[in-house]
Amino acid sequence: MDPGGPECEQPPVCLVVWAATCGDDSPQSPVTPTNPVAPTTSGFMLSGAVRDSRPNGPALAGATVRLDNGQSTAADPEGRYKSPKERKPMTTSSLDMSSETGPALPPIVPGKLILNGENPFIRLSNAPGDPFTTDASLWTITYSPKGAGHALFIRSELTDDQWRIYSDNPGMVSWLQATVQGMLNPETASSRIAVLKARFSRHGDVQTSWTQKVRSDTDDIVLVWSNLVGPLLMAHDQPTQLPEREYGVSVVMIPALEAGLILNGRKASGQVWPCKYDGQPFSTASLAFSETWRES
Repeated sequence: MDPGGPECEQPPVCLVVWAATCGDDSPQSPVTPTNPVAPTTSGFMLSGAVRDSRPNGPALAGATVRLDNGQSTAADPEGRYKSPKERKPMTTSSLDMSSETGPALPPIVPGKLILNGENPFIRLSNAPGDPFTTDASLWTITYSPKGAGHALFIRSELTDDQWRIYSDNPGMVSWLQATVQGMLNPETASSRIAVLKARFSRHGDVQTSWTQKVRSDTDDIVLVWSNLVGPLLMAHDQPTQLPEREYGVSVVMIPALEAGLILNGRKASGQVWPCKYDGQPFSTASLAFSETWRES
């Protein structure tokens, strides 16, 4: 539906074609847009084909098709053309839009959005395939049913191999445990894990290195990602696309070939290990931006 609704009138269109051809005895032959592809208007778009007007005249590749509204386009090698869509300005009486005819926005993705934010992680081990000696998942959430906030879920030899949670929004943590985080790692869903009040900060850039800090009354934690590789856009297009995951997700991953975690001055043992994901360079540590979760 166009911004003006389904009853919008088509604008007047005047087609002018400019092209140069060689006739038998004249420097220029008449040129007109003709069938076999008849010009059509649909959603304020004109399309058709341009040929020499003589019988069986050839297609005019590169011919300029100019509308009386000032827009123009060039015919392709087969003489076909398609004008740019003309969009009406939005007014208070024409606010309905669609991804086909409205402003240049992508279509709406099906499903109910439940979370938007970031979720970088660090997983360290002593050898490829060994159990993780440190597993840290850090949420920075801009939207959830329980509001915005931060949450760090961490288990490491530095925490005596016990899960800890640091957050500035305990209600959001409980919701995460019952939904996305609990699905990703059921160990973190336990309500017996204490939630420690903390403050969060970060600095750096995604070209070189990224640092996030978590500070509670008793602990100072520093997480660092470096030697970053190119970003990857990853998505499960629909909720329940994977049987083990009841939510749909899209995220921009930036894998880190180096990463580390420090708790109260002590550095976690183990290291990040490079790997492949769908043939692309990946790692056991990654930044994760523009992360959106949705349910059906």
